[in-house]
Amino acid sequence: MITITTNARQVIADMSGVPAKLQAGAKHLLSVVIAPRLHQIVANEKITKGGILEPRSGNLGRSIFSRVEERDGLYGVLKDLVALVGFDLSIAKYGRLQEQGGTVRPTKGQFLAIPIGNALTDNGVPRFTAREFMESPGRLGYTGAFVAKGVIFGQLMKDVTPLFVLKRSVTIPARRPLASTLERETPWITDQFDQMAQQAIEPTGGA
Repeated sequence: MITITTNARQVIADMSGVPAKLQAGAKHLLSVVIAPRLHQIVANEKITKGGILEPRSGNLGRSIFSRVEERDGLYGVLKDLVALVGFDLSIAKYGRLQEQGGTVRPTKGQFLAIPIGNALTDNGVPRFTAREFMESPGRLGYTGAFVAKGVIFGQLMKDVTPLFVLKRSVTIPARRPLASTLERETPWITDQFDQMAQQAIEPTGGA
């Protein structure tokens, strides 16, 4: 019997004591059907315009990965097949934060500098950092820079523009693009394994 469990980012098929034919069927199902489907849903439904997370730089979408791992038990007997879907943190280091939520605090200095207005592109990507701006406002098209009431302003002749809001911390809610996908797809995943197991044990013909 194959026992299926899921959590926030993986599907686990318990293979202990399962015949080789079922093991092969489960591996094919996870690798060719289930993992790619979950990957596609996260990329095309969750991290897209109108989804849980709208893309800005595109890094989070590019960081999505899916793979299947075999985990051996005692004496080299296959114990589990695991389909993983997640974010490659070397591409988008904030992927875990977007999934699980949390509070961000400055690691250097007293404040986080949150870009706003002209400090952002039309897609919401920062054009420059607060440090870059304060060190050389002229290089970025401004005649000066100053801080007032927790805001960094850019000055252009007599005009001033707010560019960064200073915060001691920022709390990010849990968006759960991975967990919400698995929760929705778990009944379908279980049904796929039931169908695969039924086909594997049915006789193929003969008297």
